[in-house]
Amino acid sequence: MTIYSQHPRRGKVQVLATYRGPDGVVSATVTSIESAELAGPVVDALNRVSAAATVPVSVYDERGETNEMYPSAHLAALTDVAARADLLTTTHSTWYAMATWLLHEALTDLDDALLAVPVPVRTSVQVELETEARWLCLALAEYTEGDELPQDDDRRVWDFGEHLVALVEGGLADRDREMLDRHEVSAAAREVVEATHDLRVLLEAHARSTEPDVELDLFGPVVSVDPTFAVDVPDGEERYEISVHVPVLDPRWRRRWEISLHRWVDDQFDQDGYAAASHTEEVLCCALPERPEVADVLQVLDQARDRLTEWADTPTGEVLEGTRFVVTQGAEN
Repeated sequence: MTIYSQHPRRGKVQVLATYRGPDGVVSATVTSIESAELAGPVVDALNRVSAAATVPVSVYDERGETNEMYPSAHLAALTDVAARADLLTTTHSTWYAMATWLLHEALTDLDDALLAVPVPVRTSVQVELETEARWLCLALAEYTEGDELPQDDDRRVWDFGEHLVALVEGGLADRDREMLDRHEVSAAAREVVEATHDLRVLLEAHARSTEPDVELDLFGPVVSVDPTFAVDVPDGEERYEISVHVPVLDPRWRRRWEISLHRWVDDQFDQDGYAAASHTEEVLCCALPERPEVADVLQVLDQARDRLTEWADTPTGEVLEGTRFVVTQGAEN
């Protein structure tokens, strides 16, 4: 509903809120901060808060035969700290679970950014969040119930499907929603509930990992580490990647948690001898009997860079060194 930006003015940095008003697009000052270094994290977090709050109520849930609106309960977290815990427990759908997780992350980052600024700035930002939440809730009531909006000159105009936010990437884009939705078309309600919990484990692990090359792919969903990605590896040196997979709701796909380690095999080479086309072959797999803890997934991701070659030689029935995971299909197969 709002785009936030920063502009230098008289030795300070102004934080501006840009939104649609009754007469068009309006920019208003939220607060002033001493430096761009302090203002940057605040502006970034505010934009992520605005996007994660607004996008879910600006698109339809298209998983069924009829389009329904997504829940709006997450908006309470903009003004009520106690409501934030609910952002990490929603089971409506995997995409909505991702959106609310992103909102929780953004609000947490905003809290951290505000620790470095004076109390009046924190107060101004809180007032801005209250303003954002108020007008969005009022606009939703008008759209869904026909309630009339207060005719204030400073009101913020919102139209369904026309969200004015700075960020719609990183899980909020249409393609991300469609990618997660496709698995839920024929899933039972209890399976969707489990899938929301599964996805949050991957989101947390991806966010908390200290490994710089960790990647999250919603197509799986899967989180993986490939330390040699985009790196020229000397001829003859093995290249490995490791992935943590969640169960897929589509019955044609994997139905359990798995950790798989693959070896890259080069198929074609360019004129300089570098690999131009490659594929992967599974070296070993750890089939997990239940959903792992985030800390256990982090053990794999954060050690992968130094242990992949060692792990590749782990026989069936043995534990991947430094982790709690047992190989169920090992290198000897």
